[in-house]
Amino acid sequence: MQFHDKLDLIFKELGFTHVQVARIAGMDASLISRFRTGKRVPSENNIQILNLAKGFAVLAAREEKTKRLYHICNISEQTSKQELPEAIAAWLCSKDSGLKKPRHHHGDGKSADMLYSAKSHINAFGEKLDALMNTFNVSNIRLARSLNVDASLISRLRTGMRAPASDSWLLTKICAYFSTRASVTQQEDRLSDLLSQYTEGHLPNDIDAIHEILFQWLSKREEPDDRLVMDRFLENLDAFQPIRQLPPHLIQSIATLEAPQKPIDIYYGIEGLQNAVIHLLRQTAIRNDCNTLLLYSNQPIEWLSDNPEFTQIWTALMAAILQKKKHIKIIHNIDRSLSEMLDAIAKWQPLYMTGLIEPYYCEKPSGHRFYQTKFIVPGLMSIDASIVKGTEHQGEYILYSDPARVKYQEEQFAALMEISSPLMRIQPLTVAKDYAGALDLISRQKGDLKILTPSLSVPTMPPGLLERILTRAGISEEEKSGILAYQESAKKLYANTIAQGNITEMVAFPEDEDIFTGKVEVNLPRLLLSEPLTYTVEEFTEHIKHVIAMLEQNQRYHLCPLPISPFQNIRIILKENDAAMVIKGDQPATAFLFEHPLMCRAFNSYIDALNWKAPIYLYERNRVIQQLLKFTD
Repeated sequence: MQFHDKLDLIFKELGFTHVQVARIAGMDASLISRFRTGKRVPSENNIQILNLAKGFAVLAAREEKTKRLYHICNISEQTSKQELPEAIAAWLCSKDSGLKKPRHHHGDGKSADMLYSAKSHINAFGEKLDALMNTFNVSNIRLARSLNVDASLISRLRTGMRAPASDSWLLTKICAYFSTRASVTQQEDRLSDLLSQYTEGHLPNDIDAIHEILFQWLSKREEPDDRLVMDRFLENLDAFQPIRQLPPHLIQSIATLEAPQKPIDIYYGIEGLQNAVIHLLRQTAIRNDCNTLLLYSNQPIEWLSDNPEFTQIWTALMAAILQKKKHIKIIHNIDRSLSEMLDAIAKWQPLYMTGLIEPYYCEKPSGHRFYQTKFIVPGLMSIDASIVKGTEHQGEYILYSDPARVKYQEEQFAALMEISSPLMRIQPLTVAKDYAGALDLISRQKGDLKILTPSLSVPTMPPGLLERILTRAGISEEEKSGILAYQESAKKLYANTIAQGNITEMVAFPEDEDIFTGKVEVNLPRLLLSEPLTYTVEEFTEHIKHVIAMLEQNQRYHLCPLPISPFQNIRIILKENDAAMVIKGDQPATAFLFEHPLMCRAFNSYIDALNWKAPIYLYERNRVIQQLLKFTD
């Protein structure tokens, strides 16, 4: 049976889709499609075959189809889950599969096809950066200093925990560094070998040309687009800082705006819309009888962002409204694109942090002919517009203060809410009990639990260890009470999950030097402590031993050791495809709970992709335990 026939058999028999497997395997769905149709035939040494096998194994386990997968691939059921991906890959690569044969051998004993797989056709950005750095013998610290970034960021990029966007300034600087280094160190031949699919064996002498080839190579990857979009979203959230105070002259200019005098006033064009919005928001900000703002618009957002001064005024007015604890309901204009959804969230992110905004999305698709805008302050004022797409710069925007007209707009918005659902729930984390409340929200969901956390979690501590650490550190009784309550909430989440499903923790482990010098922090939210807590060597060893015991005694608990945490201040908690919570740990500490199916699937795929970047696969339980035992010596 040919390779493409074998793939087709698995997909048909198990009902998998290309996208499902691609998300787990860290591949592009179009590449899988080309493999399946036979339009592209891989070589026997192609790493993508093992990636495919891993994708099949994980998806089959998730959908309880592992036994059928054993049967399809003619694999003995005595084969462990840890060995299953390699067994599937062996079946896919058997002699009858018709894969490309390895090319002629070089003097070092490696075939050209192996070099082809290891270099020219490595697809993930982290693999390419690692190959570059190895080629030129460049350390993380040296590259970080040259690019003026933190060395931990280079480590995250190199290990595949993070990937820059193709339009990122960082990608341009990396290309500039290595193109210059190739010329200065006279190692063009080594770089030419790495970039052979672009250079045809000859690297140009011009630095700018080398830069362009490097950029093409680093930008081209077969990683799913969703992974890159999610990575950028989490990066922005991780780095977010609160809005600084606006210039006094803007506040003064807002205060002197005159209120509209007519019950119906008409404004024209984008500038007219901006003026109408300023009047509506100002009245909302200064009045004490207006507690809710209703917003919907499906026209392009440029009217809000293209004029910096208007954007500042809008921001100041929104801040004034939220400072008075007034609520905003917004129906976002998003359909089915993850990129669209995350972009909308990013634009409102600073205001979301207040917890006073309720975001929704409409379940019905938007039309293709007209833009609709409805901004409403119930009982006071509204803005309404219906304009042909492309004519918004000449559009008519009507500002109503007539009670009957405003009431009608409220009813229209209510009808729109009937076909809308919450996009996410937002909970600011200001006191210890807020964390317990956030964990309780997701603990109500059924299904397996997946957690991305920057270090060992407090629910996996042995009984009494956290309290002893708090006592040793001289933590006050009040602080101690809040911290222990947080631990109990987390342990409850774990206990409820493991009673009916699996728990998978993805954890970054520290360097030995940090352990022995007492620099490893206890994984607690920063809000709960005035100063970070660190383990002693004995305390960290005790925690590790308890985690090993959990792995040995409970087959439903899994641990995936990561080389480094993708983000400094972000934790992700998933209940399979039903709920996803993202917790921003530093100020402003905030929990975001997503229940939109597309968002949940995207987070799930993101976590699965990280699993394949780890040096040890999470189902290789014995290897994980062996790595943990090294911390107990």
